[in-house]
Amino acid sequence: MKQNNISAWAGSSIAGLVAFTVYAFTAYRTICWWDGAHYPLAAYTLGVDAPPGSLLLTLLGWAISKLPIVKPLAFRLNLFAGLLAAVTAGIVTWLVSQISRADKADKSLIPGLISVATGMTFAFSTTIWKYAVQFTPYILTALFTTMIIAVALAWWRKADERDSWKQLFFIFLLFGLDFSVHRTNSLLFPAALVWMFLRQPKIFLNMKMWSCIIGGLVIGLAFHLLLIPISVRGPFLNLFPPDTLSHFWHYVSLKAKGGGFLLKIYPRTSDFVKVQFSDYLSFFSNNYFFTSRWLLTLLPAGFGLLGIISSVRTNWRKGLGLLVFYLCASLGAVIYFNLPANYIRPIDRHYMPSLVIFSLFIGYGFITLWQWALKINGALGKTIRVLLSLLFCLIPISLFVVNYYTHNRSNNNFTEQYARNQLTCLPQNAILLTNGDNDTFPLWYMQLAEGLRTDVTIVNLPISNTNWYIKQLVKRGPGIPLSLLGSEIDSLSPRKWKNTIIAVPIEKPSETGLDPAFNIPDTVKIKIESTFDGQVMMPVDFVMIDVIKTNRWKRPVYMAITVDEGTLTWLWPYTKFEGMAYRVVPTKDSIPFDCPAVSHSMIQMANYDKAADWDVYLDEDSQRMLNNYLIILLMLADAQVNKKDVSGCDGTLEFIDKNLPLARLQPNDEYWELYKRLKSQCQPQ
Repeated sequence: MKQNNISAWAGSSIAGLVAFTVYAFTAYRTICWWDGAHYPLAAYTLGVDAPPGSLLLTLLGWAISKLPIVKPLAFRLNLFAGLLAAVTAGIVTWLVSQISRADKADKSLIPGLISVATGMTFAFSTTIWKYAVQFTPYILTALFTTMIIAVALAWWRKADERDSWKQLFFIFLLFGLDFSVHRTNSLLFPAALVWMFLRQPKIFLNMKMWSCIIGGLVIGLAFHLLLIPISVRGPFLNLFPPDTLSHFWHYVSLKAKGGGFLLKIYPRTSDFVKVQFSDYLSFFSNNYFFTSRWLLTLLPAGFGLLGIISSVRTNWRKGLGLLVFYLCASLGAVIYFNLPANYIRPIDRHYMPSLVIFSLFIGYGFITLWQWALKINGALGKTIRVLLSLLFCLIPISLFVVNYYTHNRSNNNFTEQYARNQLTCLPQNAILLTNGDNDTFPLWYMQLAEGLRTDVTIVNLPISNTNWYIKQLVKRGPGIPLSLLGSEIDSLSPRKWKNTIIAVPIEKPSETGLDPAFNIPDTVKIKIESTFDGQVMMPVDFVMIDVIKTNRWKRPVYMAITVDEGTLTWLWPYTKFEGMAYRVVPTKDSIPFDCPAVSHSMIQMANYDKAADWDVYLDEDSQRMLNNYLIILLMLADAQVNKKDVSGCDGTLEFIDKNLPLARLQPNDEYWELYKRLKSQCQPQ
């Protein structure tokens, strides 16, 4: 038994080491889109991300950020994510070895080798590898899944012993702690109760066991209270701040996103089979069914199904219990998340626990097939065993080969470069109005963690409708020019508005962004009107009215190109286009499209790095954001044609061909047609 344990741990260590080596080599060297910028920022500032956040990941990341090793910070955190993923792969390897040895009674080295192959198959699957190279909570979720299953199996072995309460306490402690990771494992809670019932039906009559379950859960959940002192500190990132008990409850219950812990199972937001369950099947096929020449990648799912059947036949209670865990992680996730049709982001990250559990069935299926081969004597049996040995090795190798190009993110720095381009094109002390995650969090990260253009104030417009964020803007350096007092901020709310005009004096004509030859008045009159929902003005409107009045054109104000024109509709007539942002100017009569400014920022200053390099995989989010560059440059070329500047247009199109080829960025048909028209107009007559 001791030798078997040594073999199991050795196999786990090998799997973990190989996985970490691959993850480290392919990890992002910097931030990436969405959560890949959120969580590094939260870790660096020891801040509070949007609910549900990830308190445990933030604390771990903050500790890692203090280590004087590996630069830049984002790369260090991404390596930490790879380490977590490698440990997860190692535990999966160990679990397969333990389950197979317990149920199959095979004392040879083969189950250990097969468990390594299973761990590698798990490690190189599409979704696991995707999140192993970026610092987000989702790999930590998968790690918690492995720990919950590992402790549940330990309890199964010791359920008849007097000290089995220790395992139960730890299982539910993990459930409680996972609430501060990202909560997905909460879906496994019913499966844990079924697991206990299948092993010891009378356990629910044991009050000592109930006290262990409740005690572990309460202690784990209490960890989440650390959010309050972290928020009270007033960190830079302090979203929907849980700084009091009532605010804490609003935060953990996800009130900002609808409340009730988003438990809305019925009515369904979209067709259950065609949209929601189909989304899970797509996730599953992306991990185990590949439309490529590598036919071996069709087999893991088959081995998993064989493993389910074999485990139930060998030990029906334990096999059924593991199957219930898998169903709660897969079908349970489909039911709970109630995915809307055409949701903006994939929710593959929430299906990851099901990959962990299904991998155990894959390993069990591997070993079942091997034991069947052992029963065949003679040359035929030897041949089959040799072929199976090759098959077990080739499956993870084929997954590695198929996924390497799309998962090697070591040369993908599109997010950081986009943030740099957005910030460096702005004048000193600018105020930049942004719209969403990808045009805000990367910029904040670059400012705080990398010290880039800290003079620029970034204002996210959607959350400027909340009084807590407006108060934060006032306190932050360099802050925004705002005269509203705390009580006035608290009273802001959507309300009816009658069109009016505000007069804003111009104290520094040279700072208005207008050509000096322009006849700049002493005062500009801005018409404030709303076209939203029957003349309703939102808090962000009142905030920006106050900023314009208080600023008096002393600091340049810009709106990022990503801002929707349905936001601040009254302000758009007073803007001129300068590239990646629109500058707010004190007149409607200025040139709306400033060709020299756009050309300077987009052709002379912006860096497109590897946007044209086909050797660098262009993921969907990067493609979408890089299309902003392409659209701006096409608009520039179009404006140049309209000004009869054919040579300028031709130069811009050549620049596009070299730095942002349309065949790689794949814009929509409208911009393809615009490009073709401009090409024809620039041809020599």
